[in-house]
Amino acid sequence: MKKRSKKKLKKRLRKARKKALHQQMSAAEISQEAKDRPVEELPALELTEQELSPVLEGHDESALARAKTHWFFGEWHQLAALDMDSLHAHPDRDRFALLIASAHQQLGHHDKARKYTRMALDFGCLPRVVAQVLIAGVHNTLGRAAALKQDESRIAHHFEASVAAIGTRDSALLSQARSVREMARMGLLPQAASLVDHQLPATNEKKRRLHDQEEHYKELKAEVELLNHEIELTRQDSQSFHASSQGIKANRCQSMRSLEDEKTTFVPGGDVEDQGQSYIFKLRVVLDGANLSVRMNSSHPEYFEIDGNKLKYSVPDNESIYLVSNENGDFNKVPINNQINLVPDSAHEVSGVISHRGVARPFVWLFEYDAKEKIASKSVNIKDGAFRIIHRTNNALSSFCIGIRLVGEGMIDINPSFIDLKSGLLPTLTESMKTEVGQLDDLLVRVQKHLERVQKKEISNSTKQIEYFMRLQHYLGPAILIPEVHNWSISPDFGLLIINRVEENDYDAVIEFGSGTSTLFLAKAVQNVGQRNKCPASPMLSFDHLEKYHTITQGYLARAGLEHMVNLVLAPLVHYTGPDNEGYRYYDCESSLRQLMSSLPNKPPKILVIVDGPPAATGKHARFPALPILLDICAGAVFDFIMDDYIRDEEKTIVVEWMELLALQNISGEKIEFTTLEKQACLIAIDSSNSRKK
Repeated sequence: MKKRSKKKLKKRLRKARKKALHQQMSAAEISQEAKDRPVEELPALELTEQELSPVLEGHDESALARAKTHWFFGEWHQLAALDMDSLHAHPDRDRFALLIASAHQQLGHHDKARKYTRMALDFGCLPRVVAQVLIAGVHNTLGRAAALKQDESRIAHHFEASVAAIGTRDSALLSQARSVREMARMGLLPQAASLVDHQLPATNEKKRRLHDQEEHYKELKAEVELLNHEIELTRQDSQSFHASSQGIKANRCQSMRSLEDEKTTFVPGGDVEDQGQSYIFKLRVVLDGANLSVRMNSSHPEYFEIDGNKLKYSVPDNESIYLVSNENGDFNKVPINNQINLVPDSAHEVSGVISHRGVARPFVWLFEYDAKEKIASKSVNIKDGAFRIIHRTNNALSSFCIGIRLVGEGMIDINPSFIDLKSGLLPTLTESMKTEVGQLDDLLVRVQKHLERVQKKEISNSTKQIEYFMRLQHYLGPAILIPEVHNWSISPDFGLLIINRVEENDYDAVIEFGSGTSTLFLAKAVQNVGQRNKCPASPMLSFDHLEKYHTITQGYLARAGLEHMVNLVLAPLVHYTGPDNEGYRYYDCESSLRQLMSSLPNKPPKILVIVDGPPAATGKHARFPALPILLDICAGAVFDFIMDDYIRDEEKTIVVEWMELLALQNISGEKIEFTTLEKQACLIAIDSSNSRKK
């Protein structure tokens, strides 16, 4: 019998190796195809408006971080479900396509894997990176084969190699999470738990020894290459400008003669008509020594106010807005009347001062158009109110606009602000290089600091969340598999917070607005406390307004054997009028809450309330009704209110309004903020049994 078992096991391993070899050959073929592609010339480091925003402001970083987390945890179905069409304009679209290809590879969708791999290459992903990720998928397959054989050394080796394709200092810890996820899918939970117990000491030792010098070296090398390339481009621009300076000067003279009839005395303006054109204010532009009053417009003039020589602005939600020297303030539209005439395919020195005070420093933008559309744009960094660069116009230039990008609230002092455009004098090569390199150096320093902050924060958070995930899995036990804990679900650190609250406090009941993964954690904690105290478990009431998620949560509880622990109520959203006479849409929960209260002892009950719904898209301050409803129905109770997603301004505002409501009703409330959590949380301890004396 032992010989037969060995033969069967060898046969299964041969099949797994054969499949892995086939995948490896596919990766090699794709890599060879990529090598045959022509390599495009590296573009100049001129960030467009769309490209600069994510780099400096961190836009869309969380989307890629979530996709990487799905990849690390082996959440292939969720990763494969990403909509590539919506990510087509994302600056990291090549990495999204590659991660999606990897997911399809693991799911056995070979046609889709090839499709998204080719898409990643077309988007500019390096062939070496593509090969690394696809070969990592081969290691993942070999890791599953080793798990079937229960070969712990090979399991660790292959799963660690399977997560090493995306650079991280925590590959050992991530490989544990991946191995647990994959082995759980194969029904090997006891073996997965045993593997984690054996590997945790070794992983902690590796974490102390790892460092990121290699990644830092790569970043520095890339910066040097970009810097050298920019210097070379500047040298070429200066040489070509020197060869054509006489022709440019003749064209400039002709252009200046055509402008003489249009010149006006510079006067700051408001909402008045100037030769049939409305404007917000006039910006002084000096064009080769001639003063021009350039009309600046905005697509949202209501955000601006002229106060003497001050231009004040206030943009809701700290959003950005542009002032542009065309008719309607939309930089994507070709200006009808070109206010600034520049010669095509020529170098200009662009300098000036924007005297500004506000929440964020402004950026100057240079927009170029042909007869039909915008053809080029370039940002100019302002440092201490001043700026200076060398800019070369496009050879198809037909019209030109200046833009000023503003954020939030602030003020521009109009009189000292100006922009100077010079083309009559040839900048020397040294001066030109100094200007361009100085601007590039400043940009690289800012980008480097920003990336370092983001990388440190992402690595630290990922490490913590993985550790918390492992602790949650250990708490639930090997028989219960944790569902997905990203996107709409709670974060692992929040899961530990609510478990600790239940374990450390003798709650008479638990109420949850918005069911999901948190319901599973709470139910297990309530069950453990009851068993430890040898008494009936406290009742738990959870609400969800969507049948889809109500059914999903039911599935979580049923698979864990905890469905009897929770009264899970499908409660559609109904109209509710708050104490402020505002209308809200909130859970139809009053009947269930009254029934729960009637079952509790006569003493003031101590109740834990988790507020994680309804979604913010439901309406303004959608989660506010939770407190007034419970104060009305559960009068005299002692509450611990926990608000999830406290990182959002909406939830912070709701907590402020809750505290004001408690003060109005003369009820004591103590607020504790958990700002170190991934999505942050806030706890309000409320004792409505004894109102405070005024």
